[in-house]
Amino acid sequence: MTPDETYCPWGWNKKNLTVLCFLGLLLAGLSGYALFTRPFFVDESLSVEPDPALTTIDRIDPNRAGLPELTCLPGFGPVRAQALIDYRNSFRKTHGPDSHPFKTAGDLTRIRGIGPKTTRKLARLLKFQDEKQPKPQNPNP
Repeated sequence: MTPDETYCPWGWNKKNLTVLCFLGLLLAGLSGYALFTRPFFVDESLSVEPDPALTTIDRIDPNRAGLPELTCLPGFGPVRAQALIDYRNSFRKTHGPDSHPFKTAGDLTRIRGIGPKTTRKLARLLKFQDEKQPKPQNPNP
């Protein structure tokens, strides 16, 4: 078969098909290069940060929260939430059942896997109560 002979039913010869395949591969390669080398743009108006208007009622107290509440925190899955609960329980065994191991968000760094970056993200979502709460006064002495 010579290069001028018809190679396929629609009249293309081998040379035409080779050029067509080469151009197709070149186009696919350039498209892939353009797709994966351009930065992906994220709409800045879509906020990933939690709503700063959260009230104290909406915040979570890590000294009292259970597994379902803790897993709602960003970066907290069931494993990290359980680690917090385990630490809290072991702390209370040595310091008393009414003690609070976490007084600030920074105290969460005592738990393996939680660092300063995580605590900065969580600070607005957590609430802490003082270990010593004032006793109600008796109005009738």
